[in-house]
Amino acid sequence: MNTMKIITHRYFKIYSAIFSLLLLLSSCSKDQPVAPQAGPFEVTHDIPTTVPTSGGSYNLTIDATTNGWWIVKSENVSWLTINRLYGSAKVSQQISIAPNTGESAREVSIEINATNKDSKVIKIIQAR
Repeated sequence: MNTMKIITHRYFKIYSAIFSLLLLLSSCSKDQPVAPQAGPFEVTHDIPTTVPTSGGSYNLTIDATTNGWWIVKSENVSWLTINRLYGSAKVSQQISIAPNTGESAREVSIEINATNKDSKVIKIIQAR
């Protein structure tokens, strides 16, 4: 009976060692994280080539998919209103252009940048 205990104990040790080894090997094979890929970046709008003297509201859609985006415009351009200057994913918004009461035409460029380093420039000219 004593030899039976010794044989059982040996098998238990062998099986325990094999199980521990398999457990150790399976825990070492971790999946490596995959870096996210930047998606496409698209800007669409309905701003005419020359905005009328009376001004107006126009649509601007920024589809940045997985990118963040931000808009850069001159700070001293009070006649152009853009509600959202930064964000991510897809956003549609209004751009408002006030009436031109000055003596001459005016213009501004707005630059829409994405975190994937793409950018789009929209040149806005308003007649007088």
